[in-house]
Amino acid sequence: MDEATQLELVRKAITSRLGGCCEWDSDAAERLRFDRSLAGLTPAVIKELLQDFVTDHPERVTARRETRERYRDERDFWFYVIIPDVEEFVHGLFVELILEDDPDPDVPRVMIVNAHEQKR
Repeated sequence: MDEATQLELVRKAITSRLGGCCEWDSDAAERLRFDRSLAGLTPAVIKELLQDFVTDHPERVTARRETRERYRDERDFWFYVIIPDVEEFVHGLFVELILEDDPDPDVPRVMIVNAHEQKR
């Protein structure tokens, strides 16, 4: 599946607000709960910020070719959104996502796998 098609499915999954379409990877959510650098933002709050922002700005979802050694054989692309205007972070909140394998075009699913302050 090409990049543009995957990008549209990611946008659809984030903004659909159907249960199960945009969820946290359980390990990432657990790691986040103990990350003091996130200034108390919970996985639920980050998901809500992500959904609200992408609903208003779908063009701000970005695809990147997967080049990381660990993941190259698992997927062709990973996706991210930088949410500006998160008071705690000068450069915004970076949220990384992956699209499930063989996504349903009507009900695609993404997994949030990371979130942290955007670095400059």
